[in-house]
Amino acid sequence: AARPDDADAKRSLDAGTARAGDLLRRLRDGGAGASVRDTAAEAGARADDLFAALQKLRDNKGRLGVQDLLRLAKDLHAIIAGLIDKARQDALRDTGRRAEALAALERLEMLEKLVRDEEGRLQEELAAQEAAARAAAEARAREEAAARAKPKKKAPAKPPPKQAPFHEHVEHAAATISDTADQLAEEEAVLRGAASSLTEHLRQLAEAAKQGERKSIIQSAALAVGAINEMVLEMRRIATQITDPRLKRDLLWAASTLKDLGTNLKILCSVKAACGTPDNDDQIVSVISSLRNTLGKGVDSINIATRTKRRART
Repeated sequence: AARPDDADAKRSLDAGTARAGDLLRRLRDGGAGASVRDTAAEAGARADDLFAALQKLRDNKGRLGVQDLLRLAKDLHAIIAGLIDKARQDALRDTGRRAEALAALERLEMLEKLVRDEEGRLQEELAAQEAAARAAAEARAREEAAARAKPKKKAPAKPPPKQAPFHEHVEHAAATISDTADQLAEEEAVLRGAASSLTEHLRQLAEAAKQGERKSIIQSAALAVGAINEMVLEMRRIATQITDPRLKRDLLWAASTLKDLGTNLKILCSVKAACGTPDNDDQIVSVISSLRNTLGKGVDSINIATRTKRRART
C-alpha cells in the first residue's frame, strides 16, 4: 500500500497535470490576445511544478508502481510538448517580446528532454520487470509441472494362481521388480542397473528351481544378494543428498530392510538347495515379494525428493 507521502506526491502531480492542461487550453483559446510574458512565465512555472512532482514520485520508486509513473511521465511529456508549440507560436506572433518567448521555449525544451529521458528509463524498467515476471512465472510453471509429473507405470504383470509352480511365482516377482525400477529416472543409472541385475538373477533362480539344479539355485541366490547389496549402498548414498528428514528416513529404512531381506533370501535358498524339497517355497516367494514392495517405497522416496527439489546432488 502507498504511504501518506506517496499519496501526497501523486496528488501533487495530478494537480500539476490538471493546472498545466487548463493553462494549455486557455492559451489556445486566448489566441493572439494572450500576453507573451504571461505565457512564458506561467508555462515555465507549470512545467517546473510538474517536473518537481515527477521527481518526487521518482524518489519514491519502489513504493509506487512503474506503470503509474510511466503513465504520468507520458502525460507530462504531452503537456510540455503542447506548451512548447504555444511558446513557438508566441515567438513568431509577437516579435517585440520574442526574447522572452525564446527563453521560455529553451527552458521548456530542456524540461522536455529531461522528461523524455525519464520516460525512457521508466519504459526500460517496466520492460525489465515484465521480463522478470514472465521468467519467474515460467520457472514456477516448470517446477509445478515437474512436481506433478510422474513416470508412466506399466500395467502390473498378472500374478500366477496360488497353486502355480514355485518358478512362476519367482518369475512374476522378478517382472514386478523390473517394473518398479523402471519408475526411476534415467539419471539413477547405478540403482537401475542393480535392480536390473537383481531381476536377471531372480529369473535365473526360477529357471534353476524349475530344472532342479541345486547348485545353480545357490549361485543365483548369491548373485541376487550381491545386486541387493549394491542397491543398498546406492540408496544410502542418495539418502545423504536428500534434505527432507522424512524422505531421508524412509529411504534409509528401505535400504536397511532390503539388506535384511537379502540375507533371508540367501539362507532360504541354501536350505531349499540342501533339502531339494518345496517346503520353504512360500517363504522364498514372500521374501522376494517383500523385496519388490520395499524397493518400491525406496523408489517413491527418491522420485519425490527429486521432483520437489528436496535433494542436493553432489
